[in-house]
Amino acid sequence: LPTAHGKYDVIRNVVYYTPRINEPKIAETLGGPGYIEFHEMWHMKQGEIFKKRGWVITPENKGKYLEELCKECKKSIDKLGITEDNVGKIGGYASFMFQSGRYDEVEAEYKALFGRRR
Repeated sequence: LPTAHGKYDVIRNVVYYTPRINEPKIAETLGGPGYIEFHEMWHMKQGEIFKKRGWVITPENKGKYLEELCKECKKSIDKLGITEDNVGKIGGYASFMFQSGRYDEVEAEYKALFGRRR
């Protein structure tokens, strides 16, 4: 499993980052300045969508939340044309997570890569 440089805690609605993400060399290897921050903020947006639907995400139902989120994200990435054959163009982490069924991570990687380029 790749090293995590950021984490969104959907239960507490808090984002954690390693302090090193601001170091230029580290930031560049992680996708460029702001990449990790955008990725984690996308996870926050995913959580907010579910909360607006009435979900109260707790330790007891977090697994069910992730299961439902991944179902929705799979539909989203399918619409974007992301497949097992081309997910590697997003990156190695996206490819690894696609194979693991963590489509929420694939979507966040896609959004961090392409959503910032406006």
